[in-house]
Amino acid sequence: MVNYAVSDMITRLRNGIRSKKTKVAVISTNLTKNIAEILKREGFIDEIASTSAFPESPVVGGKNQNLSKVPTFDIYLKYKGSPGQKPQSVVTNLKCISRPGVRIYANSNQIPQVLGGLGLTILSTSKGILTDSQARTLGVGGEILCMLW
Repeated sequence: MVNYAVSDMITRLRNGIRSKKTKVAVISTNLTKNIAEILKREGFIDEIASTSAFPESPVVGGKNQNLSKVPTFDIYLKYKGSPGQKPQSVVTNLKCISRPGVRIYANSNQIPQVLGGLGLTILSTSKGILTDSQARTLGVGGEILCMLW
Protein backbone atom coordinates (compact mmCIF):
# COMPACT_ATOMS: atom_id res chain seq x y z
CA MET A 1 0.00 0.00 0.00
CA VAL A 2 1.26 3.44 -0.93
CA ASN A 3 0.84 6.27 1.56
CA TYR A 4 0.97 9.13 -0.92
CA ALA A 5 0.22 8.50 -4.59
CA VAL A 6 1.81 11.76 -5.82
CA SER A 7 5.24 11.02 -4.35
CA ASP A 8 5.00 7.44 -5.63
CA MET A 9 4.19 8.75 -9.14
CA ILE A 10 7.08 11.23 -9.08
CA THR A 11 9.50 8.56 -7.86
CA ARG A 12 8.40 6.17 -10.61
CA LEU A 13 8.81 8.89 -13.26
CA ARG A 14 12.22 9.88 -11.91
CA ASN A 15 13.42 6.26 -11.85
CA GLY A 16 12.07 5.65 -15.35
CA ILE A 17 13.88 8.71 -16.70
CA ARG A 18 17.15 7.71 -15.04
CA SER A 19 16.99 4.21 -16.51
CA LYS A 20 15.88 5.52 -19.97
CA LYS A 21 12.56 3.66 -19.95
CA THR A 22 9.95 4.48 -22.57
CA LYS A 23 6.97 3.56 -20.40
CA VAL A 24 6.24 3.81 -16.66
CA ALA A 25 3.25 2.28 -14.84
CA VAL A 26 1.66 4.60 -12.28
CA ILE A 27 -1.00 3.87 -9.65
CA SER A 28 -4.32 5.16 -10.93
CA THR A 29 -6.07 7.76 -8.76
CA ASN A 30 -7.95 10.89 -9.79
CA LEU A 31 -5.05 13.01 -8.55
CA THR A 32 -2.34 11.14 -10.48
CA LYS A 33 -4.48 11.12 -13.64
CA ASN A 34 -4.97 14.89 -13.43
CA ILE A 35 -1.24 15.45 -12.89
CA ALA A 36 -0.43 13.21 -15.87
CA GLU A 37 -2.88 15.13 -18.07
CA ILE A 38 -1.18 18.40 -17.09
CA LEU A 39 2.25 16.92 -17.90
CA LYS A 40 0.98 15.79 -21.31
CA ARG A 41 -0.65 19.15 -22.06
CA GLU A 42 2.53 21.02 -21.13
CA GLY A 43 4.70 18.71 -23.27
CA PHE A 44 6.69 16.91 -20.57
CA ILE A 45 5.41 13.41 -21.49
CA ASP A 46 4.35 11.79 -24.78
CA GLU A 47 1.20 9.85 -24.02
CA ILE A 48 -1.06 8.46 -21.31
CA ALA A 49 -2.49 4.97 -21.84
CA SER A 50 -5.18 3.44 -19.67
CA THR A 51 -4.78 -0.19 -18.72
CA SER A 52 -8.05 -2.01 -18.18
CA ALA A 53 -6.55 -5.00 -16.38
CA PHE A 54 -5.44 -4.99 -12.78
CA PRO A 55 -1.77 -6.03 -12.65
CA GLU A 56 -0.86 -8.40 -9.90
CA SER A 57 2.03 -7.57 -7.64
CA PRO A 58 3.11 -9.80 -4.77
CA VAL A 59 3.01 -8.49 -1.22
CA VAL A 60 6.48 -8.99 0.23
CA GLY A 61 6.74 -10.06 3.84
CA GLY A 62 3.97 -10.03 6.41
CA LYS A 63 1.47 -12.74 7.26
CA ASN A 64 -0.67 -12.44 4.15
CA GLN A 65 1.07 -13.56 0.94
CA ASN A 66 -1.98 -12.83 -1.28
CA LEU A 67 -1.57 -10.81 -4.43
CA SER A 68 -2.76 -7.23 -4.16
CA LYS A 69 -4.60 -5.75 -7.12
CA VAL A 70 -3.87 -2.09 -7.79
CA PRO A 71 -5.24 -0.26 -10.86
CA THR A 72 -2.53 1.45 -12.93
CA PHE A 73 -2.10 3.47 -16.10
CA ASP A 74 0.94 3.88 -18.32
CA ILE A 75 2.88 7.09 -18.97
CA TYR A 76 5.10 7.19 -22.06
CA LEU A 77 8.14 9.34 -21.37
CA LYS A 78 9.37 11.96 -23.84
CA TYR A 79 12.98 12.20 -25.00
CA LYS A 80 14.78 14.65 -27.26
CA GLY A 81 17.97 14.38 -29.28
CA SER A 82 19.36 13.57 -32.69
CA PRO A 83 19.27 9.99 -34.03
CA GLY A 84 23.06 9.66 -33.67
CA GLN A 85 23.19 11.08 -30.17
CA LYS A 86 22.16 9.69 -26.81
CA PRO A 87 18.52 10.67 -26.08
CA GLN A 88 17.95 13.10 -23.23
CA SER A 89 14.74 13.36 -21.27
CA VAL A 90 12.56 16.44 -21.63
CA VAL A 91 12.19 16.42 -17.84
CA THR A 92 15.42 17.38 -16.10
CA ASN A 93 14.22 17.00 -12.53
CA LEU A 94 11.07 16.36 -10.51
CA LYS A 95 10.55 17.31 -6.89
CA CYS A 96 7.70 16.48 -4.54
CA ILE A 97 6.93 19.47 -2.31
CA SER A 98 3.98 18.52 -0.08
CA ARG A 99 4.06 15.32 1.89
CA PRO A 100 1.48 13.71 4.16
CA GLY A 101 3.36 14.95 7.24
CA VAL A 102 4.17 18.43 5.95
CA ARG A 103 1.68 20.10 3.66
CA ILE A 104 2.87 23.24 1.89
CA TYR A 105 0.28 25.86 0.93
CA ALA A 106 0.60 29.14 -0.96
CA ASN A 107 -1.81 31.88 -1.88
CA SER A 108 -1.91 33.24 -5.43
CA ASN A 109 0.80 35.83 -4.69
CA GLN A 110 3.21 33.32 -3.13
CA ILE A 111 3.18 30.55 -5.76
CA PRO A 112 6.83 29.83 -6.61
CA GLN A 113 8.10 30.04 -10.18
CA VAL A 114 10.48 27.35 -11.36
CA LEU A 115 13.51 28.62 -13.31
CA GLY A 116 11.83 31.92 -14.08
CA GLY A 117 8.81 30.26 -15.69
CA LEU A 118 10.65 27.55 -17.65
CA GLY A 119 9.59 24.87 -15.20
CA LEU A 120 6.21 23.93 -13.84
CA THR A 121 4.61 24.00 -10.39
CA ILE A 122 1.49 21.87 -9.94
CA LEU A 123 -1.05 22.85 -7.29
CA SER A 124 -4.20 21.37 -5.85
CA THR A 125 -6.69 24.23 -5.61
CA SER A 126 -10.40 24.71 -5.06
CA LYS A 127 -10.71 24.95 -8.87
CA GLY A 128 -8.98 21.58 -9.37
CA ILE A 129 -5.41 20.57 -10.19
CA LEU A 130 -3.74 23.56 -11.88
CA THR A 131 -0.34 24.76 -13.02
CA ASP A 132 1.25 27.81 -11.41
CA SER A 133 0.37 30.10 -14.33
CA GLN A 134 -3.27 28.95 -14.38
CA ALA A 135 -3.58 29.49 -10.62
CA ARG A 136 -2.10 32.99 -10.87
CA THR A 137 -4.49 33.85 -13.70
CA LEU A 138 -7.51 32.62 -11.73
CA GLY A 139 -6.19 34.25 -8.55
CA VAL A 140 -6.37 31.09 -6.45
CA GLY A 141 -3.85 29.41 -4.21
CA GLY A 142 -3.64 25.94 -2.80
CA GLU A 143 -1.41 23.05 -1.87
CA ILE A 144 1.84 22.87 -3.82
CA LEU A 145 2.08 19.24 -4.95
CA CYS A 146 5.25 19.14 -7.04
CA MET A 147 7.69 21.03 -9.23
CA LEU A 148 9.38 19.90 -12.41
CA TRP A 149 11.80 21.38 -14.89
